[in-house]
Amino acid sequence: MRSRAEKFFRLPGLRLLRPLARRVWAVAEPAGRLTVCPQPAESKLHHDDTLTVVTANLWHDWPRHRQLAERLESFARLVEAERADVVLLQEVARTPAVRADDWLARRLGMACVYARANGHADAIGFEEGLAVISRFPLARTRLRHLGASANPFVRRLALSAVVQAPFGEFLAFSVHLGLLRRQNSQQLSHLQSWVLEIASGRAALIGGDFNAHEHSP
Repeated sequence: MRSRAEKFFRLPGLRLLRPLARRVWAVAEPAGRLTVCPQPAESKLHHDDTLTVVTANLWHDWPRHRQLAERLESFARLVEAERADVVLLQEVARTPAVRADDWLARRLGMACVYARANGHADAIGFEEGLAVISRFPLARTRLRHLGASANPFVRRLALSAVVQAPFGEFLAFSVHLGLLRRQNSQQLSHLQSWVLEIASGRAALIGGDFNAHEHSP
Protein backbone atom coordinates (compact mmCIF):
# COMPACT_ATOMS: atom_id res chain seq x y z
CA MET A 1 0.00 0.00 0.00
CA ARG A 2 2.73 2.44 0.97
CA SER A 3 4.82 1.61 -2.12
CA ARG A 4 1.84 2.40 -4.37
CA ALA A 5 1.33 5.68 -2.57
CA GLU A 6 5.00 6.60 -3.00
CA LYS A 7 4.77 5.97 -6.74
CA PHE A 8 1.65 8.14 -6.86
CA PHE A 9 3.41 11.08 -5.20
CA ARG A 10 6.29 10.85 -7.72
CA LEU A 11 3.94 11.97 -10.46
CA PRO A 12 4.59 15.48 -11.87
CA GLY A 13 2.77 18.15 -9.93
CA LEU A 14 2.44 16.07 -6.77
CA ARG A 15 5.99 16.35 -5.46
CA LEU A 16 5.07 19.26 -3.20
CA LEU A 17 2.72 16.93 -1.33
CA ARG A 18 5.47 14.48 -0.38
CA PRO A 19 6.36 16.12 2.97
CA LEU A 20 2.70 16.05 3.98
CA ALA A 21 2.38 12.43 2.87
CA ARG A 22 5.43 11.47 4.96
CA ARG A 23 3.86 13.04 8.03
CA VAL A 24 0.60 11.19 7.42
CA TRP A 25 2.44 7.88 7.03
CA ALA A 26 4.41 8.51 10.22
CA VAL A 27 1.27 9.24 12.26
CA ALA A 28 -0.37 6.10 10.84
CA GLU A 29 2.69 4.02 11.78
CA PRO A 30 1.64 1.27 14.23
CA ALA A 31 2.74 1.67 17.82
CA GLY A 32 5.68 -0.42 18.84
CA ARG A 33 8.56 1.84 19.89
CA LEU A 34 9.42 1.54 23.58
CA THR A 35 11.65 3.91 25.51
CA VAL A 36 13.04 2.18 28.59
CA CYS A 37 15.03 3.51 31.54
CA PRO A 38 15.05 0.31 33.64
CA GLN A 39 16.89 1.48 36.75
CA PRO A 40 15.66 4.03 39.32
CA ALA A 41 17.92 6.45 41.14
CA GLU A 42 19.32 4.55 44.13
CA SER A 43 18.81 7.59 46.37
CA LYS A 44 15.03 7.31 45.87
CA LEU A 45 14.72 3.73 47.09
CA HIS A 46 13.00 3.06 50.40
CA HIS A 47 11.46 -0.07 51.86
CA ASP A 48 7.98 -0.15 53.35
CA ASP A 49 5.49 -2.86 54.23
CA THR A 50 2.95 -1.46 51.78
CA LEU A 51 2.75 -0.99 48.03
CA THR A 52 1.33 2.37 46.91
CA VAL A 53 0.05 2.76 43.35
CA VAL A 54 -1.07 5.88 41.51
CA THR A 55 -2.80 5.77 38.12
CA ALA A 56 -3.66 8.88 36.11
CA ASN A 57 -4.63 10.15 32.70
CA LEU A 58 -2.36 13.19 32.35
CA TRP A 59 -4.58 14.79 29.65
CA HIS A 60 -2.26 15.88 26.85
CA ASP A 61 -4.58 18.77 25.82
CA TRP A 62 -3.45 18.68 22.18
CA PRO A 63 -2.88 21.03 20.39
CA ARG A 64 -2.66 23.69 23.11
CA HIS A 65 -0.87 21.75 25.89
CA ARG A 66 -1.98 24.36 28.40
CA GLN A 67 0.17 24.59 31.54
CA LEU A 68 1.75 21.22 30.79
CA ALA A 69 4.93 21.95 32.75
CA GLU A 70 2.98 23.24 35.75
CA ARG A 71 0.62 20.26 35.69
CA LEU A 72 3.55 17.82 35.55
CA GLU A 73 5.21 19.47 38.53
CA SER A 74 1.94 19.37 40.48
CA PHE A 75 1.55 15.68 39.65
CA ALA A 76 5.15 14.93 40.66
CA ARG A 77 4.48 16.52 44.04
CA LEU A 78 1.39 14.34 44.45
CA VAL A 79 3.42 11.21 43.70
CA GLU A 80 6.01 12.29 46.28
CA ALA A 81 3.37 13.13 48.88
CA GLU A 82 1.77 9.70 48.47
CA ARG A 83 5.17 7.99 48.39
CA ALA A 84 4.00 6.06 45.35
CA ASP A 85 5.93 2.96 44.37
CA VAL A 86 4.37 2.41 40.94
CA VAL A 87 2.72 5.01 38.69
CA LEU A 88 0.56 3.95 35.71
CA LEU A 89 0.03 6.75 33.18
CA GLN A 90 -2.03 7.46 30.08
CA GLU A 91 -1.98 10.38 27.60
CA VAL A 92 1.68 10.97 28.34
CA ALA A 93 2.60 13.82 25.99
CA ARG A 94 5.77 14.40 24.02
CA THR A 95 6.17 17.86 22.49
CA PRO A 96 9.20 19.87 21.31
CA ALA A 97 9.25 21.50 24.77
CA VAL A 98 8.86 18.48 27.05
CA ARG A 99 8.76 14.70 27.01
CA ALA A 100 6.47 14.02 29.96
CA ASP A 101 7.68 10.47 30.55
CA ASP A 102 11.34 11.43 30.67
CA TRP A 103 10.63 14.58 32.70
CA LEU A 104 8.70 12.69 35.38
CA ALA A 105 11.21 9.85 35.57
CA ARG A 106 14.07 12.29 36.08
CA ARG A 107 12.11 14.51 38.45
CA LEU A 108 11.10 11.55 40.63
CA GLY A 109 14.27 9.51 40.25
CA MET A 110 12.29 6.49 39.06
CA ALA A 111 12.61 3.82 36.40
CA CYS A 112 10.34 4.30 33.39
CA VAL A 113 9.05 2.66 30.24
CA TYR A 114 7.09 4.65 27.63
CA ALA A 115 5.22 3.55 24.51
CA ARG A 116 3.88 5.83 21.80
CA ALA A 117 0.18 5.37 21.10
CA ASN A 118 -0.98 8.21 18.82
CA GLY A 119 0.66 11.03 16.91
CA HIS A 120 4.36 11.08 16.04
CA ALA A 121 6.80 13.43 17.79
CA ASP A 122 9.38 13.46 14.99
CA ALA A 123 6.86 13.97 12.20
CA ILE A 124 4.36 16.44 13.65
CA GLY A 125 5.93 17.59 16.91
CA PHE A 126 3.46 15.75 19.12
CA GLU A 127 2.61 12.28 20.31
CA GLU A 128 1.03 10.68 23.35
CA GLY A 129 1.23 7.29 24.89
CA LEU A 130 1.39 5.05 27.95
CA ALA A 131 4.00 4.86 30.69
CA VAL A 132 4.87 2.78 33.72
CA ILE A 133 7.06 4.55 36.29
CA SER A 134 8.50 2.70 39.27
CA ARG A 135 10.86 3.24 42.17
CA PHE A 136 11.84 -0.40 41.65
CA PRO A 137 13.72 -1.69 38.58
CA LEU A 138 11.68 -2.60 35.49
CA ALA A 139 12.26 -5.54 33.17
CA ARG A 140 10.67 -7.49 30.29
CA THR A 141 8.49 -4.71 28.94
CA ARG A 142 5.75 -5.51 26.40
CA LEU A 143 3.16 -3.64 24.36
CA ARG A 144 -0.14 -4.87 22.96
CA HIS A 145 -2.70 -3.34 20.60
CA LEU A 146 -6.15 -3.94 22.03
CA GLY A 147 -8.64 -4.94 19.37
CA ALA A 148 -8.73 -4.00 15.72
CA SER A 149 -9.54 -0.45 14.62
CA ALA A 150 -10.62 0.83 11.24
CA ASN A 151 -8.97 4.17 12.04
CA PRO A 152 -5.18 3.99 11.48
CA PHE A 153 -4.66 7.19 13.49
CA VAL A 154 -6.26 6.08 16.76
CA ARG A 155 -4.85 3.20 18.77
CA ARG A 156 -5.78 1.71 22.14
CA LEU A 157 -2.98 -0.10 23.93
CA ALA A 158 -1.80 -1.89 27.02
CA LEU A 159 1.78 -1.56 28.24
CA SER A 160 3.27 -4.05 30.67
CA ALA A 161 6.48 -4.30 32.66
CA VAL A 162 7.82 -6.65 35.29
CA VAL A 163 8.41 -4.70 38.50
CA GLN A 164 11.37 -6.12 40.43
CA ALA A 165 10.29 -5.22 43.96
CA PRO A 166 12.23 -6.36 47.05
CA PHE A 167 9.33 -8.56 48.13
CA GLY A 168 9.08 -10.28 44.72
CA GLU A 169 8.37 -9.61 41.06
CA PHE A 170 4.94 -8.69 39.74
CA LEU A 171 3.53 -7.39 36.45
CA ALA A 172 2.22 -3.85 36.09
CA PHE A 173 -0.08 -2.85 33.22
CA SER A 174 -0.99 0.66 32.08
CA VAL A 175 -4.13 0.60 29.92
CA HIS A 176 -6.17 3.06 27.85
CA LEU A 177 -9.45 1.79 26.38
CA GLY A 178 -11.72 3.37 23.77
CA LEU A 179 -14.85 5.48 24.12
CA LEU A 180 -17.31 3.47 22.04
CA ARG A 181 -18.97 0.80 24.18
CA ARG A 182 -18.72 -2.05 21.70
CA GLN A 183 -15.04 -1.40 21.01
CA ASN A 184 -14.44 -0.84 24.72
CA SER A 185 -15.92 -4.25 25.54
CA GLN A 186 -13.84 -5.97 22.86
CA GLN A 187 -10.68 -4.25 24.07
CA LEU A 188 -11.36 -5.28 27.66
CA SER A 189 -11.81 -8.90 26.60
CA HIS A 190 -8.56 -8.73 24.63
CA LEU A 191 -6.81 -7.21 27.65
CA GLN A 192 -8.03 -9.95 29.98
CA SER A 193 -6.82 -12.68 27.62
CA TRP A 194 -3.41 -11.04 27.22
CA VAL A 195 -2.92 -10.55 30.97
CA LEU A 196 -3.78 -14.19 31.66
CA GLU A 197 -1.44 -15.30 28.90
CA ILE A 198 1.68 -13.45 30.04
CA ALA A 199 1.07 -13.43 33.79
CA SER A 200 1.07 -17.24 33.98
CA GLY A 201 -0.19 -17.22 37.55
CA ARG A 202 1.98 -14.32 38.74
CA ALA A 203 0.50 -11.27 40.44
CA ALA A 204 -0.68 -8.64 37.97
CA LEU A 205 -1.46 -5.01 38.76
CA ILE A 206 -3.74 -3.37 36.15
CA GLY A 207 -4.62 0.32 36.10
CA GLY A 208 -5.53 2.98 33.63
CA ASP A 209 -8.24 4.90 31.85
CA PHE A 210 -10.93 2.34 31.04
CA ASN A 211 -13.44 4.94 29.76
CA ALA A 212 -16.12 3.05 31.68
CA HIS A 213 -19.08 4.65 33.43
CA GLU A 214 -19.61 3.94 37.12
CA HIS A 215 -22.19 1.20 36.55
CA SER A 216 -20.21 -0.62 33.87
CA PRO A 217 -19.65 -4.35 34.54
